[in-house]
Amino acid sequence: MHTPDEAQAFHRATARVRARIGLILHICLYVLIGLLLLVLNLVTSPESLWFLWPTLSWLLALVIHAGLVIGPGSRALERWQDREYRRELNRLGSCRDVNNDS
Repeated sequence: MHTPDEAQAFHRATARVRARIGLILHICLYVLIGLLLLVLNLVTSPESLWFLWPTLSWLLALVIHAGLVIGPGSRALERWQDREYRRELNRLGSCRDVNNDS
C-alpha cells in the first residue's frame, strides 16, 4: 500500500514528465512549422524573409514554455498549485462540515 506522501510524489513526478513531453512536442512543432514557413517563404517571395516574424514570435512563447517547465518558474508554479489545492480542500472541508450539520 502506498502512503499519501508516495501517491503525491508519484502524481507530481507524472505531472513533471507530462510537462517535459509537452515541451518536447512544442519544440518539434516549432522546428517543423518553422521549416515549412521557410520553404513557403523562399518559394513564394524569396526577396522578403517574412517567415522570421512568426517564427521569432513563436520562439518567445517557446522560451516562456521552457521556463515554466524546466526553469525556476516550474517550482514556483508547483508551490502556487499546492497552496491552491490546500485552500480548495480546506474550503471543501468546511463546506462539508456546514452540510453535515444540517
